[in-house]
Amino acid sequence: MKSSRNHKLLSRLTHHVGTFWANSIGLPKSCLVALSGGMDSTLLLEVCANLGRAHGFNVRAIHVDHGTQEKQAMIEAHLQQLCDDNHVELTIVRTELSLMASNFEATARTLRLKLIDANSKAGEVIAFGHHIDDSFEWSLMQKLRSSQVMSTLGIPLVNGKKVRPFMCLTRAQIQTIHKKLGLWHFEDSSNSNERFSRNHLRRVIKTEFASRYPNYLKHYVQSSNDLAKKLKVSVFKNESFIVKKGEGIRAIFSDNFIGLEEIISNEYKELSNIKRSSERGEIRKICKAFMAGKKGPHNLPGKVKAWGFNGLLLLTNDFGEKKLKLINDISSHIPESLFISSADNSIMIAVWNAPKQLAKIGFKSHPLVKIKKNSNVTLLPSSKWSHFVKTNAHKNIKLQWQALNF
Repeated sequence: MKSSRNHKLLSRLTHHVGTFWANSIGLPKSCLVALSGGMDSTLLLEVCANLGRAHGFNVRAIHVDHGTQEKQAMIEAHLQQLCDDNHVELTIVRTELSLMASNFEATARTLRLKLIDANSKAGEVIAFGHHIDDSFEWSLMQKLRSSQVMSTLGIPLVNGKKVRPFMCLTRAQIQTIHKKLGLWHFEDSSNSNERFSRNHLRRVIKTEFASRYPNYLKHYVQSSNDLAKKLKVSVFKNESFIVKKGEGIRAIFSDNFIGLEEIISNEYKELSNIKRSSERGEIRKICKAFMAGKKGPHNLPGKVKAWGFNGLLLLTNDFGEKKLKLINDISSHIPESLFISSADNSIMIAVWNAPKQLAKIGFKSHPLVKIKKNSNVTLLPSSKWSHFVKTNAHKNIKLQWQALNF
């Protein structure tokens, strides 16, 4: 029986993977988990089973026996117990291969995919446990073998019926979580055989590369996502956003800020005047925090603050923050009755730098609104503002204005 602490860890992992899955390609109606018995696939089965129960989709598992494991009976017994514990149906298919074949990896992969696909059902996606490290290694191998730009993107998150929900996790994260959950897994001895190019490259990355460049995976993910968007092959289809700009202020409206990091980063750079910075990681954290309901403010380099509201991410520099505080101070003096008296008066317009000019043509601030004499601000209902614009009088006046229900 799992401890309550481990149960919470699995719940957090399930939520993280489920959110990533839903925001990218959408959760499936039915799922077949490719269960090898390794650490990645056994953890994936736990997550998929949890998601299936939470979101009402069916989960099955399939294991391919290549005839190369001496302990196959023991492996199958553990996999059956794992599936039984999660109330998941397990299918086992068998084939015969030789580890000494000249191209064992490619042959086994092709045959395995063919058998899994043949045993899948209509409308069922096939989930594999590939993660970010796998994608980086595959991308690097393809670069060494090919000049195709698409190989830079790594293993696709979705390819036909095949999906890879763990592309939001690294190998180190999976290993840590797997150990804390106390799950069983089988370590294939062939994974250390450097006769296979993948194993050689993995060993070089782990022993010589990772310690010198500790942020290599983070940069790989960011560059791959940016390239996918430029090539118009990104699975993150969040195109529903609006950006409004004001002096010292940027307002980004969207139902989902995940996937808008590059847009937000560009607006941030305009406000901060910082052309080169490493704020992308911070912006990614901000987007996740705001989607979780946190409001901020969150400080960014260059004296920029980020604020989160329902469907709105607001960026301000010092000038923009002062302007917002002034608008808030003015709007706090407007009686609620002004907003419900009529449709014409539902929006109040604050006009700076023109009270005398407005008074000359008969426009004064609303009598129920108390404005300090030295504030140099006039408040008008939207109907009067529209009339003022039609008079063309505003063309000779340098004005700043703001709709207070913005």
